[in-house]
Amino acid sequence: MARVVDTRLYDLLGVRPTASDGELKKAYKKLSRDRKGSGEKWEEIERAYGILSDPKKRRIYNERGLEDEDEDEDEDDDDDDAADFFSGAGMQGHPFESLFGGSMFGGGGYRRGKARGRPVHHAMRVSLKDLYNGKTKQIQLTKNIICNSCKGIGGKPGSVKRCSTCRGQGVILITQRIGPGMVQQMQSHCSDCGGQGETIDPKLKCKKCDGKKVVQDVKVLDVNIKKGMRSGQKITFSGEGDQLPGIEPGDIIIVIDQKDDDQFKRIDDDIYMTQKIGLTEALCGFKMTVQHLDGRVLLLKCNPGEVIQPDSVRTVLGEGMPKTRKASEKGNLYVKFEIEFPEDNWIDQDQIKMLQDLLPSPDNDGESMESDDIEDVDMRAIEGTRGDTDEASVGQAYDEDTDHHGARGQSMGCAQQ
Repeated sequence: MARVVDTRLYDLLGVRPTASDGELKKAYKKLSRDRKGSGEKWEEIERAYGILSDPKKRRIYNERGLEDEDEDEDEDDDDDDAADFFSGAGMQGHPFESLFGGSMFGGGGYRRGKARGRPVHHAMRVSLKDLYNGKTKQIQLTKNIICNSCKGIGGKPGSVKRCSTCRGQGVILITQRIGPGMVQQMQSHCSDCGGQGETIDPKLKCKKCDGKKVVQDVKVLDVNIKKGMRSGQKITFSGEGDQLPGIEPGDIIIVIDQKDDDQFKRIDDDIYMTQKIGLTEALCGFKMTVQHLDGRVLLLKCNPGEVIQPDSVRTVLGEGMPKTRKASEKGNLYVKFEIEFPEDNWIDQDQIKMLQDLLPSPDNDGESMESDDIEDVDMRAIEGTRGDTDEASVGQAYDEDTDHHGARGQSMGCAQQ
């Protein structure tokens, strides 16, 4: 016999879900002999027996809970049904809606199909290298599963009773007077059943789950990270969420969280990196190697005579990230060059002459700047700094200069020119 997703009707009759038609009939007759009057409790029992004694209704109930017994087994029309539901067209009364006065459906309404648990999100830290190459990683989670000792009942058969205080709703209405002739109704969890809508005889509680119907279990999932996946992308494990009686488990959703890489930065399908080179390399060409994310060694080269400007960018086509839809296609690799100038602050006259012969001449030789309107000032280096000083170090040098030389305005003017 297939697993029964909802045992409440069997509990009303005091039988197991595996009960035969004869056992159902016997239990019903026994309850009819013991009943007193024709109250709501007996009406529930009659309806329960009416469903379970019909083979077709019982099969649907066992498989789906309180589902529509007349639903066609061909589910091709599910989308149309959903459209009709949300548009308000074709709304029909549910055959089980009147059972228990609609209490199982939150006051008369119902949702087609079994209720589904909420999805649970988990972040997984992944390196850029793993996103480039693809990898299967494991994640260990703790979740609730149906207690296999009591099969999600919470106790022995017949131990679960509908709460008489809230009539199975799990909530009660509290009326509070707020003024003369004015009252306010508020909804609150039922304290007798803890908001569960049912109670379990303490003597008959399941010892394994203590009447909670579920126990904790450790689940290990194999997360397949495909080449080219990116941060924020989701991997869904359908139906792997927490289990609860009468509720379809939700999904576990793994969210990719990319860790920063020391060398490469990713933007969409492209990869960016910064490479430092010396002034000689920038002017005379170079050859250097870079190890890529898949372990391959790339040879980067610049031919002699091809000058690399500071912060210039070169592109290596097809060496970026694999594209998720077609891993054989890749983005590009972009290399930004930073020029490191010589540490020495001075070069001799022979070197100056050599550079003047090789490099373009300046725009002017300084003669046009000799004028009575132009004041010649001294510009001094700041000790312990280079040309690319930050504001803090420059400010500190200004303060020291002021302390030793008096007025500060002239030094600031030099630095600004």
